[in-house]
Amino acid sequence: MLGWMMKDPKLFLVQSPHFFVTPDPIEKNLNIFQQMPSEQEMLYTNIQRGLDFWNASFFCGAAAVLRRCHLDKIGGFQGKTITEDAETALALHAQGYRSAYI
Repeated sequence: MLGWMMKDPKLFLVQSPHFFVTPDPIEKNLNIFQQMPSEQEMLYTNIQRGLDFWNASFFCGAAAVLRRCHLDKIGGFQGKTITEDAETALALHAQGYRSAYI
């Protein structure tokens, strides 16, 4: 992940997938865990890959490396919404910085 940062100084984020091996509350209550793909799997397998194609990947709160100097330029992590990770990524994209998903 750090190699991507070294290659591109405008890169603010390198996000990687994370996987969950226990059911979330809905999957548990409906007894559908392992019977159908979870929302997390859809996000990390399909959506983030598509966003990466358009330089629009977003920060998902974990399994990521962010460039501190770019965060400092927007005043750090954003917090006006409950999705501060995605909000932070949007603010950084708005400043012309780039993202990557691997």
